[in-house]
Amino acid sequence: MNNSIERNSVSRSANKMIKCSLIKALVVAGFGASALVSVAAYAAVTVPDVPAIVQSATLPADMTEWMANGGTNYSWNPENVRLGQHPDRSLGVVYIFPDKVTADAWWDGVTPETPPAGIPNDAVAYIHWKLDNNSGEFPGIMAKTDDKNFKTNNCLMSSGTTIPEDGGQVKTCSNPQGSSKRFKLVVLKADEPIDLMFNTTTKELVYSNYEEPPLTGDLTVLDDVFRNYRYIMKFGNGTGTDSDTEVRDGTRLVGFKLELGTGGVGGDFAKTTDETTDGLAYELALCIADRYFDEKSSQPSDGTSDCPAGETEVWLENEYATFSPSMYSLITDKRTTPVGGYWDKNPAGIFAPQIQAENEFDSGDGAYVPNVDSSGALYDPYTAFGQIGQITSNYFDVASAQGTFGSGVTFPENMFGYLMFYGVFANGDPGNISSGIYIDDDGDPATEGGLYAWWDASSPTCCFRWGIDPDLDGNPGPDAFGIVSDADLAYVASRPMGETVQLDPPYFEIGYMDDLGGLNSDTFIKMTKTFTGNSFTIRMTAQSTATAGLTTVDEGVADSPWVANPIPAAEDFFGTAGVLQFNPVSYTVAENDGSAVVTVERVGGTAGIISVGYTTKSGTAIDSEDFVPDTATLSFADGETSKTITVALVNDTAVESDETFEILLSNAQGGATLGTSTATVTITDTDTDTDTDTVTDTVTDTPVSSDGDSNNGLFSLGWITFGLVFIGLLGRLRRKKS
Repeated sequence: MNNSIERNSVSRSANKMIKCSLIKALVVAGFGASALVSVAAYAAVTVPDVPAIVQSATLPADMTEWMANGGTNYSWNPENVRLGQHPDRSLGVVYIFPDKVTADAWWDGVTPETPPAGIPNDAVAYIHWKLDNNSGEFPGIMAKTDDKNFKTNNCLMSSGTTIPEDGGQVKTCSNPQGSSKRFKLVVLKADEPIDLMFNTTTKELVYSNYEEPPLTGDLTVLDDVFRNYRYIMKFGNGTGTDSDTEVRDGTRLVGFKLELGTGGVGGDFAKTTDETTDGLAYELALCIADRYFDEKSSQPSDGTSDCPAGETEVWLENEYATFSPSMYSLITDKRTTPVGGYWDKNPAGIFAPQIQAENEFDSGDGAYVPNVDSSGALYDPYTAFGQIGQITSNYFDVASAQGTFGSGVTFPENMFGYLMFYGVFANGDPGNISSGIYIDDDGDPATEGGLYAWWDASSPTCCFRWGIDPDLDGNPGPDAFGIVSDADLAYVASRPMGETVQLDPPYFEIGYMDDLGGLNSDTFIKMTKTFTGNSFTIRMTAQSTATAGLTTVDEGVADSPWVANPIPAAEDFFGTAGVLQFNPVSYTVAENDGSAVVTVERVGGTAGIISVGYTTKSGTAIDSEDFVPDTATLSFADGETSKTITVALVNDTAVESDETFEILLSNAQGGATLGTSTATVTITDTDTDTDTDTVTDTVTDTPVSSDGDSNNGLFSLGWITFGLVFIGLLGRLRRKKS
């Protein structure tokens, strides 16, 4: 039987015993059987002195305040952590060191008043609080306890006070998905422990919805009263980050290990044994009775839950470490529905861990095991490709997995492999992370756009490709992973993000696909009344391919193709001649204006002499009756960015409704390409309906012109020269938000 099925079966059986043992615990805590049976069906029951992570009323303002009283005032203990700066993180970071001695050697937090510049050699990781919704605050992690609106009531999450973009909502565990709850950790050194120590206290635990069944049997056992903290993390593989004095090549990761311990950090870390002995453990139960989370057992389970009514879904081994849902997810995932992931319509990541114990999770370095869920469905529907550890096939070998959806698609090689790494993006060091074109539908540079096309890198000049679902209907294809056409690229080139004068959205920009070098990780930490310490430590160790015994000749270890063939500059890919297009694309003129003037702009390059043909086309406005037909060629000199086309109008005396005609561009020469090649002109009528059979004796004092228009002068539309330069777009690589 598959390990996951065994675990789930055991969990469900254990839950039946948990329901009884809670009653025992509550009674031992001071609530006798006679008291319980005499109250209403749902009663408030208080259990004193249940362990909890310290939760302060405010966050520390700076490093000095954080380190006061030995760092025990806040959730996260700063013993081995120091404030610093990083080129990619404008708000700052906190660097994590192996121990206090190493941290103090870099900066003791006191003298001087500010930390040294640069990236410390001895730091093993850093945490930042620059979040997509601007809700992050120093120091980067906080605990929230007894948030009864959250499924498991407690969490370790990104630190902040409110969510500015959501009307100032208080930042807490129960904020909705997509509200930047994950704290952001970036690994700087693989195969070295990264220790995060958390301060603990005791606090009463109130069950306000305790359901009281008949009580029988032994009522003297104290067990299974606990708090369960969801550990909500996103980590990135930043092992390619150069430090103050070291140039680092970076390493791919096979996986990572999480351990629980007490005693402190570094050499003081002592790994726990189990829940019974230490009162501290990783939660392994899939389903736990609702009463433990102060929920009425009569409530239905969530629609996607694997648990029956009356039980809460907790540990999900297939969510141990997953890529961003925008990259990989089901179309039923409420974060991406109805489209699903860009690369695949299945989740991807590093799961399920090969080792799942009360004091340790480990991806493992044995042969990949294609695990199944409790219903027997495969987490990863693709065939294993010989990878070790638990990195799923749809990331490990895109060419062999998702490439089957493309018609005649040939990928250059196994592009992704083991977890990719990056360096300092601001310094032009993306490691082996590629770039892509991102689309921004709202026009706000502060918000995160979606991946539109990615750079193939099979050669220095080929090519941008679509994802698995180019038409975004939730189904692979048509033309899955097909090459983006020149016309589509010309459209992208004409709408760069960040210019001072813009068309309406969408806009496009080039960004690093750093989501492919990071994983979302979810685990649960259980604290029972047996735990008596004043702190505990979570130890994370990222596992390199070298430590797993792999070399660059092994599949998935070598550099990805875009390391040798990075995304080209605009002049290399599009040529320097530029893109010719109408801007704007719609015009309105009055019939008696005499002419319509439209603008053709040149963007994305201005080198050389180029030309483009144009012709007029009748619509409801008829050539020779409403406008003078015209077919000609526009020529642009070297460096020239704008030309106009003037179409003469026919001013008749017939009363008509508004009419339209089009102007079409074609046959671009001199290396130029076409962008938006159709402009529409609307002619408004200026004639009035006059009844010539009516005789009137009234003479007005104010003369009126025969066509009813007192402003017969020619209204001439001007034009706007945008000067949108795609070279700047491609040259200005802006890191996508993680």
